[in-house]
Formats: sequence, structure tokens, C-alpha cells
Amino acid sequence: MARLVQVGLGNYVAAERVLGCQPYADVAVQRLVRAARRHGLLLDLTAGRRTRSVLFLDSGHLVLSAIAVDTLDQRLRAARQ
Repeated sequence: MARLVQVGLGNYVAAERVLGCQPYADVAVQRLVRAARRHGLLLDLTAGRRTRSVLFLDSGHLVLSAIAVDTLDQRLRAARQ
């Protein structure tokens, strides 16, 4: 059974699909987000709030979240145990 992780505002992602999580403030990450948006591989789950983190999925998609990286990291670790 897939373990779901809340990535904010009532949105969930399967924990086993997440490869990593990075802060959106990194310039390199912002470039990747722009490229993913151009190619239709971006999921914006911020609901208009400030983007704080980006999750990288095994499918090549990027997920924008309004939750801090530390919080998401804790939630992912708890779901994988």
C-alpha cells in the first residue's frame, strides 16, 4: 500500500515516488522549475502561497510545495519507516 505524505494544503504525494527535496531559493532549482514548466512536468501544489520547497519525483515531475524543506523531510522519513 502506498504511504502518502502531506505536502501542504490538503495535497498528498506517494512517499516512495519522492527522490529528494530542495529549497526553492536555490538558483539551480529555480532553473529546473522553469524547464519543468515549459515541458509540462510541473505540479504546483502551493495554492497561490509562497513556494518554499521543490520535490523531485521518480517520474521526472517536480512538485512545488508551500511547506519548508525540513518539515517535508521529517514527514518523508516518518512515512518510509
